[in-house]
Amino acid sequence: MTAVLCAPKFEIRLPDNYWTHISIGPDRTLVRIGTQHKDVVEDIATLAVILRERILADNPDILDRSWSGSPDISRHGSIYIRLRNRGRTIAHEFRVGIPEIRTRQAEW
Repeated sequence: MTAVLCAPKFEIRLPDNYWTHISIGPDRTLVRIGTQHKDVVEDIATLAVILRERILADNPDILDRSWSGSPDISRHGSIYIRLRNRGRTIAHEFRVGIPEIRTRQAEW
């Protein structure tokens, strides 16, 4: 018997008049880019990839459910995001620096 491994689906949506929002679930990562972040789509998408990798590295058991949150981009070059479950009862906080995002983009 063989197992089939498949990568989770990655979606980027650009709806009008919407806040930037990242949802990470067991089989999909969804990035909605708000109107205020239309010029940094690649950075937000890279952030979502970094978040998914951190979750898988630190605590892969939590990916049995969906997590979502809106990133807060500071002027000091870091992005803070609190991912919450659907019931808004559990949260995981992450901070990612802009230099880390640029480094990851250069690797690709």
